[in-house]
Amino acid sequence: MTKWKKDCFIIELKLLIDTWQKDLLLKRFEIARALYNTTLSYAVKQYTFMQESKHYRKQLRGYQKAKKTNDSKELKQTAKELDNIRQSFGLSEYQLHAYIKKHQHNYKNI
Repeated sequence: MTKWKKDCFIIELKLLIDTWQKDLLLKRFEIARALYNTTLSYAVKQYTFMQESKHYRKQLRGYQKAKKTNDSKELKQTAKELDNIRQSFGLSEYQLHAYIKKHQHNYKNI
């Protein structure tokens, strides 16, 4: 199935702001970049630890085996176990939000 082509146009307008507003925006963008990089490095580190875990690798092999044999019951059970492992390493969306929350207080008064 081909993608339906639709004309799209983008208009870029210069933002007319005062210098103090520009400085404030730049500072907030820098804070957002710092929080993003901190969270990303944490998530990559946790993901690496998870991949090195024997339990995770065992469950992943079981998931791949169940997928090849089309065993839906085993597939669901293994997927649930993999999700539990992922959460135990702090890699769910809400756990990452909690991680950001701890670090955002460093920038509260800026």
